[in-house]
Amino acid sequence: MDDPYLELATSSRTIWERYISAPAKAAVPRSLKRAWDRVRRLGADHRGLDHESVLDLRQLRERRERVDEVRSVLPEIVEPALGAFEGEDHLLVLADRDGVIVDTWAGGGFADTARRVRLIAGSAWSESLRGTNAIGTALAEDRPVSVRGAAHFARPHHSLSCYATPIRDPYGELVAVLDTTSAFERKSPLAAVAVLSLARAVEQALRERLRGELGALERALTGPILARFPGPAALIDPSGRVTQANLAALDAFPCLRRARRGHGPMIEVRGRSEALLGLGGDALRDRVGAGPRPTEDGRFELELEPVLDRHGRLLMIAAFFTPRARSIVSAPPVSRPTERVDPFAPLVGADAQLAAVRERAALLARTRLPILLLAETGTGKGALARCVHAASDRGGPFVAINCGAVSTQLLESELFGYAPGAFTGASPQGGIGRVPLADGGTLFLDEVAEMPPKLQIALLRFLDDGTYRRVGDAVERSADVRLICATCRDLPGLVADGSFRADLYYRIQGATLTLPPLRARADTLELAEHLLGDITRELGLSTPPRLSPAAHAWLIEQAWPGNVRQLKSALQFACVLAGEEGTIEAEHFPQPVAAGPPRPAAPPINEAAMPPPVSRDDAEQLALKRALEESAGNISRAARILGVARSTVYRMMRRYGLDAAR
Repeated sequence: MDDPYLELATSSRTIWERYISAPAKAAVPRSLKRAWDRVRRLGADHRGLDHESVLDLRQLRERRERVDEVRSVLPEIVEPALGAFEGEDHLLVLADRDGVIVDTWAGGGFADTARRVRLIAGSAWSESLRGTNAIGTALAEDRPVSVRGAAHFARPHHSLSCYATPIRDPYGELVAVLDTTSAFERKSPLAAVAVLSLARAVEQALRERLRGELGALERALTGPILARFPGPAALIDPSGRVTQANLAALDAFPCLRRARRGHGPMIEVRGRSEALLGLGGDALRDRVGAGPRPTEDGRFELELEPVLDRHGRLLMIAAFFTPRARSIVSAPPVSRPTERVDPFAPLVGADAQLAAVRERAALLARTRLPILLLAETGTGKGALARCVHAASDRGGPFVAINCGAVSTQLLESELFGYAPGAFTGASPQGGIGRVPLADGGTLFLDEVAEMPPKLQIALLRFLDDGTYRRVGDAVERSADVRLICATCRDLPGLVADGSFRADLYYRIQGATLTLPPLRARADTLELAEHLLGDITRELGLSTPPRLSPAAHAWLIEQAWPGNVRQLKSALQFACVLAGEEGTIEAEHFPQPVAAGPPRPAAPPINEAAMPPPVSRDDAEQLALKRALEESAGNISRAARILGVARSTVYRMMRRYGLDAAR
């Protein structure tokens, strides 16, 4: 097999008993001891769970939606093999990347036992909850794992024999785990081979589906969009490789022309190649949709636009380079009154729910309260965070990091930086993290729910007193940042099941803003017209195409699971297919999207149920009360939490009639 299983087994239960009694002294095979030591540090109980919690139907449905791509290709791959699993009394299990079971099949004579040990949909099998087990350990080790008998850390699972292997999407991200489990006496090496073969077949099906979507999109985009754009333009795949470029890009970046003489992708956009293209050192994904920015060499303004699949996932990135105007020395301009610019103008829309969010965000922007943005993917959480920063009095930069787009091993160094030679491959000069870059400004943590437990502790420590240490460095440093976090996941639910620290959750939810999904908004057509104006400028068209009545009806009918991001991608696609006709019809939109479920009727807005807006004084008083509570009345610590001087805290206390004991 290409991916040999990590086999965890013991010759007898005596070894397990000796380890439980004296972990440091017990003679245990090295790989098994490493696994048991890890789950012991995570707090797993060798006696099993005292209380078993299973997801309800709504929560299970949400979990299944996250692995929808895998579940959509599984039936045709798994069904022909179910008879063999049933006949051998083996249960087949699909779990998500958190170790939560979303589907089970077959089982035969083992089915009743499976229900008794909670191998059922909605049950969690992470290592922190269950100890060493095939599903959780395959996730922890990031490789195929077999766990048999007393190798399970929890005694109730000693009667099981389990084989599990991770499933990765076409981008290499671990998205699910496929497992087969039976009674210990039914252990079978053939089961391990079967599960590994099925998992690889699923991965191949996902790659073929993506290849078909990419091929169709590249054919549609490379000619009309890249050729029509007057400046350099290129397509970049999600791994950071340039796959197509127009003639202007080949002329502007000779490295692309040289790479074109070879085979496959033109050039990888990371490391030295990233600098050659003038993209700078930021993570490519973090900059998608963030608006124009100067390239590192200063020659161009670069804008990165996402191209999404029907589920709102990133298929490729379109990079457009616009030459920057050269500065000309001239007489100083005549002073004119500056026009006030609305910092929330980028958050486009006339929907009443969105307007309420803008109003509340404007009130919160000039406070120091941390803000938590809860909304579905593609609704504009990043845009709202930038608007809050623009409306604040923070003079420093806006720095963003997507916690779900960086590996757990690198996330801490990305956030806090690292010392020279801190790890294999580290720069000899060390690395600066996002926290020090955001000093004096705003730090935006997107997909904060994906932050691993170890880093949650480090972030909580930083929020407590503003100090941090780089990876591999003993020197304590400090930074003054305003924190904005965002997630599309059920954060209170993750707190309830122990996946996210409750104390960190209470720190980051100083104020919560919720963006409405596109299907619940009443301004879809107005938003589409605005986006068409942007797309027209991006494509270099003289006038924006017109939306026909049929196109209007089609836009309103869609459920838009990818929200505004998906709407823009669909409009881009339609513009390409409409060509010079000047009118977009329903058939010009991506058909896989058109086949989606119809949008439900938007619920009426209940103004009475909406929380009342707060004044700046109210927000400031609330922030002061929380700081005094968190610091137990310690004025110096409260000042650090608020990011102000001690004298300011005393002045605020006198203004609001508060004392340190409150």
